[in-house]
Amino acid sequence: MSTSRIANRYSKALRELAVEKGVGDEVLADMQYIGEVAKEQEFKALLNSPIIDKRKKNSALLAVFESKVNPLTMQFLTWVTKRGRESVLSDMVRAYEDQYNADKKITKVHLTTAVELDDDSVEKIIGKLKAHMGDKDRTYEIIKHLDPQILGGFVLKYGDQLYDASLKNTLDEMRKALKDN
Repeated sequence: MSTSRIANRYSKALRELAVEKGVGDEVLADMQYIGEVAKEQEFKALLNSPIIDKRKKNSALLAVFESKVNPLTMQFLTWVTKRGRESVLSDMVRAYEDQYNADKKITKVHLTTAVELDDDSVEKIIGKLKAHMGDKDRTYEIIKHLDPQILGGFVLKYGDQLYDASLKNTLDEMRKALKDN
């Protein structure tokens, strides 16, 4: 079975239990914390090591997370370790966040600009995006990026969509049109 299918199945089971127990937001925060810890090289090495047995991995997870996460999240980590799926934990974190966002109608939007935008400008862009998408109930989580190479304007990425209103893109299109003529 592929890694993404495994991650989706496990995170879906966790999401359903978290919603059932009314701790979905808390488990999301736990999973995000686990995701941050899982970025550490030593932690990755622990999870991916075929030499370290399941009991030692579980003991390490208990030591790191038990006092910091919801009991349901800790049970999930123990369950994942017992089944030898700890190497897919980072994928499970991403899958859980995706499922949470889908349930809550949250769309992550990457907004790239050449300079920092004020809040009013960001709100205008999001207003136009909402009008374009036609889903007024959806919430947009803005992730800002600065890239001086786009020269001006902005680039929006959400889902599998890309809207490039940058000056660099306009100049590139003009350059290509002049070459073609």
